[in-house]
Amino acid sequence: MKRPPTWAPPRLGQPVKPCSECENWAAWGNNPPSAGTPAMWPWVQAIGTVLQACSQEAQQRWRTGEIGHLLDSAADELPPQLPDSGVRFRLFERVTALIGEAAAARPIVLIIDDLHWADLPSLELFGHVVTRLPESITLVGALRDRAPAPQ
Repeated sequence: MKRPPTWAPPRLGQPVKPCSECENWAAWGNNPPSAGTPAMWPWVQAIGTVLQACSQEAQQRWRTGEIGHLLDSAADELPPQLPDSGVRFRLFERVTALIGEAAAARPIVLIIDDLHWADLPSLELFGHVVTRLPESITLVGALRDRAPAPQ
């Protein structure tokens, strides 16, 4: 989705909590325009929402390993450790598997907003998920082609 640089969008994908009356739900992550944003921040937000919809047992299982490191890194001062392509690939595969498992229960709309301010690992994960998009998932990426510079 492209939007003009002067257009101020409504909150495209406010986090929507799953509920018993809903047939599907949305997970949202955005890239704020600041240099201090943690690496992979939109995915930390979106995956955190997806994980909250899982059972306690599934949450504990997914929080071990790469997914837990990604989510916990947002609270730390340091960015996620992605030193080589093998570690990064495993993280991307785990994220895709988590989304797929959650989507097996009900359809998901996954929204990553402000891609123009995204860090490289966030964009790479977006591309990875797109190529392995599990069933019952709609992935939306929003960007401005002439965005203002980050503050």
